[in-house]
Amino acid sequence: MINVVAVAHGTDAPEGREAINLLRESLSTTLNSFGARSNQLFHVFEAYVDVQEPKLEGVLASLPKSELCVVVPLLLSAGYHTQVDCERAASASGIEDVRIAQALGPDRRLAHLQRKRLEEAGWTVSDTVVHASAGSSRAEGKEQMDAAAALLAAELSTVDQSITAQGVSTPDAPESSTRVVSSFVAAQSPSVSEAVAATGADWVSSYLLIDGFFQSQLLSQAREANADVRCASALLNISDRTAVHTIASCAFDRVLAVLSSAPE
Repeated sequence: MINVVAVAHGTDAPEGREAINLLRESLSTTLNSFGARSNQLFHVFEAYVDVQEPKLEGVLASLPKSELCVVVPLLLSAGYHTQVDCERAASASGIEDVRIAQALGPDRRLAHLQRKRLEEAGWTVSDTVVHASAGSSRAEGKEQMDAAAALLAAELSTVDQSITAQGVSTPDAPESSTRVVSSFVAAQSPSVSEAVAATGADWVSSYLLIDGFFQSQLLSQAREANADVRCASALLNISDRTAVHTIASCAFDRVLAVLSSAPE
């Protein structure tokens, strides 16, 4: 048995909670489909670092100490929650072998999903798109968010490569040349409003997992700078099951990566 604790930030938004539940269920299905081929059973647990219960510390404390455990953050980048909260909870758990997987991003699959959200909002080709991340007090978190913005720039400024179920990329859109400017909802500069005002951008791409508190702050900041700015929705929602499976595949890859590494 491998216990996998899928830890999210937590939200008060009902649709956001449902979306995270779908993500966790998809991860469980994918892991156990993989495990069935190698006679390995995965048990996926729910946990949160803020807002919701059960908290990560309590979930880890309740698990068998002798069974391998993987904590996989359902978060887009490294930050305080991954580098402090998860590490602290793992250290206090008493579990003999507990490993912390990397965050979901940066990942080209997420950039492709960002493009999809922009196109749903009406985007075709524009000079500048502001990339809006949550922000982090940790240097590695900022680096990863900037890397995600670079991936979006590559996605928007080249022939779009649609990723099929078999992993084959096929061009399906004309070439464009869009500049992507990194911004942050909190903790870092430039803020979303500063980036929109400085660039005159008409489009904001949300690098947020769900439509919750940070997405509402993104919208408020963007429209403070430009009342007509168009903002894409967050990556994950309950009506887009393909997106659920795409993000779950990122989490699945993070679990496999940490399982293939030697225990610390």
